[in-house]
Amino acid sequence: MKKIFVMNFGATSSKIAYFEDDQCLYKENLTHPADQLAACETI
Repeated sequence: MKKIFVMNFGATSSKIAYFEDDQCLYKENLTHPADQLAACETI
């Protein structure tokens, strides 16, 4: 059995997912609001 944890970081959102073999058991899209990003000096 293959287990894969995926993280895809973007400028305004991040996506995470967990797979076992070819079946996705968990996935989520996390958005990063502009006002929270503005508080950071660099990203």
